[in-house]
Amino acid sequence: MKKSSIFKNNKVKTFLLVYLSIIITYNLYTLIIEFPKGWFAILINGLILLLILSKSSYLKISLRIWSMFFLILIPGLQIVSKIIKKVLNDIYKIELNTFLQTTFFFLIGILIYHYSKTIIIRENKVM
Repeated sequence: MKKSSIFKNNKVKTFLLVYLSIIITYNLYTLIIEFPKGWFAILINGLILLLILSKSSYLKISLRIWSMFFLILIPGLQIVSKIIKKVLNDIYKIELNTFLQTTFFFLIGILIYHYSKTIIIRENKVM
């Protein structure tokens, strides 16, 4: 028997595939324009995309770790640091564009983390 992961809701799977495709495309653009930037993000996001497409049994835990670290922890720390800088220094200006982008990634990370716990189930396949 081989274990695989399936989505109880195909809308979440479609969202993840589109989201990861957009992020990988953006990082490929960044890699072309500013060479060393973006390669690590392409590698990590490509791995997550490959796990989704292959229905790997490690998908659930990989999505949880990826969303917790790259989409919740890092953007959360960026949001907190910008707020602290603004509180401590009145001259510091928070750029609304980057603040909203960071908040967007943070909220998407929470959604992905939640749905990776509830929507993905592991099933046994008979080979």
